[in-house]
Amino acid sequence: MNIRLSTRAEILLLFYIILFRLIHLICISGDYQVQNEEMEATMSAIEQSALYEVMNSMAGDKDWKTQHPHPCSEDLWLGLVCEQGSDGFHHVTRLDFGYKPNPACTRNATIPSAIAHLTHLRSLFIFECFSTVNTTIPVKSLITLAPTLQELSLRTNNALVGDIPPELGNLSRLQLLSLSQNGLSGHIPVELSKLSSLQHLDLSNNLLSGELPAELGRLQSLVILDLSVNSISGSVPSSLGNLMKLQKLDLSFNSFKGPLPRDLGRLLRLQFLSLNDNMITGPYPPEMATMAALQYLILDNNPMNSTLPSFIGGYQNLMALSLSNSGYHGSIPDAYSDLNNLTVMSLERNNLSGSIPFGLGKLAHIYQLNLSFNNLSGAIPFTEEFVRKLGRNLDLTGNKELCSHWVLPETTSKPPGGLPLCSDPKFTGLTLSFSTSRREMTFSSLPAMMTITLCIVYILMKSDS
Repeated sequence: MNIRLSTRAEILLLFYIILFRLIHLICISGDYQVQNEEMEATMSAIEQSALYEVMNSMAGDKDWKTQHPHPCSEDLWLGLVCEQGSDGFHHVTRLDFGYKPNPACTRNATIPSAIAHLTHLRSLFIFECFSTVNTTIPVKSLITLAPTLQELSLRTNNALVGDIPPELGNLSRLQLLSLSQNGLSGHIPVELSKLSSLQHLDLSNNLLSGELPAELGRLQSLVILDLSVNSISGSVPSSLGNLMKLQKLDLSFNSFKGPLPRDLGRLLRLQFLSLNDNMITGPYPPEMATMAALQYLILDNNPMNSTLPSFIGGYQNLMALSLSNSGYHGSIPDAYSDLNNLTVMSLERNNLSGSIPFGLGKLAHIYQLNLSFNNLSGAIPFTEEFVRKLGRNLDLTGNKELCSHWVLPETTSKPPGGLPLCSDPKFTGLTLSFSTSRREMTFSSLPAMMTITLCIVYILMKSDS
């Protein structure tokens, strides 16, 4: 009897132990599931619905909700970047459309107002999306993103038309604004000068007109300013000299006129300066001599009508110098022979005269030298090795008074029939080269040389007497 009671007690005890273990395991499993659900945070319903609306409006070639039921947490696609916030939810921080491998845009793509509900969006890049149906910049929706939006790029959209909304100046955290290669027109709004955090401003290849607001000189953080290929007029504002961090300034293919402002010389970090195809006049302000960081100086097709400034020879980092078709006269400064990093020099179609500086043939990195259609004279100071290295990238055509000590190879761009030999009787000029100097002296005729010789003899005879 006692044995039965003991056995029954043991059985009951074992039962309770097993039951306790099962309850414990169920509780642990429940806690783990809750913790796992917390770790695998989802999106808020409002933000997820807004994302689907944006995707369907911009790239509605498929059912985004059906194919991606758990965006950010499980279903990611190229062009979508999400981050988990402090609230435990995933949030959309970047969207890219229009260029591979990102989602391609539909034919009638538009930016829906629902984008305003992506309240953590920091970057929006839309490339070649609006091409058939004219649309304007959806400023009301974008302004709601002001607390977070840092990068806005709407590029290469033929049907993106209208003015640049002044309200974009309220996107206070914006660091990049690129609206290039669209159909935007009107003036550049002064309100853009309020974007104190802006580092990159690109409004190139549009239909913008009017004068460049001097207020843009307040953009103290600006590193890149590209306003090329528009119809902007007036003078280049001196206030641009306040952009001390600027590294690239491109105002080419506009209607700027008048001289270059002296304050450009304050841009000590500037590496790229392009002002070609405007109506800018010379001379260069001497203050530009301090711009030693320049690597690209491009001012072709302007009525400069001045001499070439010698201080450009102090730009030791310069790799490309392009000053063609701008009415320069006088000689090519010998100082240009000190541009040891130069790869391209284009001085064609000017009124330059005198001899070619001897040192240009010593530039180790140069691969294109165009001096065509000037009034240069005398013997070319280049070795055969230098001429063969450049080939047709050496262009001397259109300089009737140039001659060579040897026959140039057929691979060289030169006047029809080649340059005359300096020893040719048909070539009346006589060039004397001095090994102790980089300069060359050219006399127009033999009688002139005889006159100088007689003068020297007369001086010597007079000193003896």
